[in-house]
Amino acid sequence: APTKRLTIGADGNSTFAGNIVIGTAGKGISFAATSDGGISTPSELLDDYEEGTWTPVITFVSGTTAFHSGSVLGQYTLVGRKVTLFCEFAVSNLDGASNNTLRIDGMPFNVTSATASCGYGTIPITGKTVNFSRTSNTRFSGNLADGGFAGIAHGSDASQSRTVVCLMYHI
Repeated sequence: APTKRLTIGADGNSTFAGNIVIGTAGKGISFAATSDGGISTPSELLDDYEEGTWTPVITFVSGTTAFHSGSVLGQYTLVGRKVTLFCEFAVSNLDGASNNTLRIDGMPFNVTSATASCGYGTIPITGKTVNFSRTSNTRFSGNLADGGFAGIAHGSDASQSRTVVCLMYHI
């Protein structure tokens, strides 16, 4: 007996028993029939989606930094041209980092739009927020308005020194 793999209901909704696979480059899910209220859009085609991990490279402009072993983690989601990154790290020693600039390098995709990039981070020990901006196609830099980052180092207890950052940009 045949196995039902696709059902099209009377309401027009389709149900698939497996994945929908886009087998041709440049093809995807078109939203061209949606009303845009007179706004001009260059594309209404969703043609890419990806999730994965990446290895952030965390540096401070000055001083030396030691991280807890295995503490630098990164995850990303790509939807169309929009990349959302999550980065988490724990600092065990921050010696001489008097400058207030934190750099995150090693983006999984190059940043191509300076106007569509932003980020923020939270330092749990101090409760401070770090605002990030794109400083190159592969780097975001974050600054604290009130001084250096010395307060984020917390010796051997990684659970108390985790800093979490979210970055968003377009490719």
